[in-house]
Amino acid sequence: MTELKPCPFCGAKAMIVYCVHGIGANWAVECTDTHAHRIEFSGPQEEVIKEWNKRVI
Repeated sequence: MTELKPCPFCGAKAMIVYCVHGIGANWAVECTDTHAHRIEFSGPQEEVIKEWNKRVI
C-alpha cells in the first residue's frame, strides 16, 4: 500500500476508511483532524490513495 500524504489543507495525518452506504460501499481517505476534508472513490483502495496523494498542497 502506498503511504498517504497529509491533508493538503491543514497538514494533519490522513486515514483510509471503508464506507458502507445503503446503495453500496467505497473507499475514502479523510483528514484525521477535522474529518471535513475527504475524498471517496468507488474503485480499488489503491485508486483512492492515488487521488488523495495527487492533490495540491
